[in-house]
Amino acid sequence: MASVIHTGDFFVAAGPVQPDRPCYIERDSDEALCQELRDQRFCYVLGPRASGKSSLMGRTVKTLRAEGQIAAVVDLTQIGARGESEEPGRWYYSIAYRIVRQLRLKVELQTWWQAKSALMNDERLAEFFWEVILTNTTAPVTIFFDEVERAVELPFSKELFTAIHSCYNSRTTEPDFGRLNFVVLGVATPQQLAPDRSVSPFDLGTSIELEDFTLEETYRLAAGFAAEKDRAYALLADIYTWVSGQPYLTQKIARGVVRRGGKPEDVDLVVRERFLAEGARGEEPLLN
Repeated sequence: MASVIHTGDFFVAAGPVQPDRPCYIERDSDEALCQELRDQRFCYVLGPRASGKSSLMGRTVKTLRAEGQIAAVVDLTQIGARGESEEPGRWYYSIAYRIVRQLRLKVELQTWWQAKSALMNDERLAEFFWEVILTNTTAPVTIFFDEVERAVELPFSKELFTAIHSCYNSRTTEPDFGRLNFVVLGVATPQQLAPDRSVSPFDLGTSIELEDFTLEETYRLAAGFAAEKDRAYALLADIYTWVSGQPYLTQKIARGVVRRGGKPEDVDLVVRERFLAEGARGEEPLLN
């Protein structure tokens, strides 16, 4: 096997794996999510931290755009993080603003938003999707809401999911709503996000399950080791024995092993130093 330049930087051990990185491992969930979105179905990816949700989102956005669709990502942890008030109207306006900006629509959003101030938050947001997003686009549109657990903390955020539900219901009378789709990702349950099932979009949608890597899938990371194929596979098998294919831990341990030199004994050393040593729990987010 040919060695890779800068092998120590091959792996990603913090934050999402960018869609073009060679260490991105496709799983069944990649194709499942893309196919559901091609079929214009609401999807949700809800699961534990560091399981690859945001990485999957980035890869899916890239795929959809390559197919001629348009997409926007709203990270809910960023709403309110830059000085915006947590007053409901402002929170929903911030969501609308980010969508318009990402889709690069030339509209007077503030004027439109103020003109709709008499509407309830869910009604104004549904009108926004109809009068602003769909009126100013022609291609299929997918809106991704990432870090959706943020919504659990806000009592007024339930209206976001009511608005999404309304958009899907509107397909029966306004076919153009069929171009509009949504995906939510985060660490939460459908019941936490939309406790009122009569207006919950989750009963209309598809849950995308993120499984840990299989051993065979981890072998796709072999190029990150400056080693022959059999030796790289052996290292990955040792890593798998410790973490059973958990995506974040697989990448993090692999990077540590490469930086140590990639010797067989390095796997146990990295695991014990990073995860089992005294004080490791306070330094490793996944252990907290």
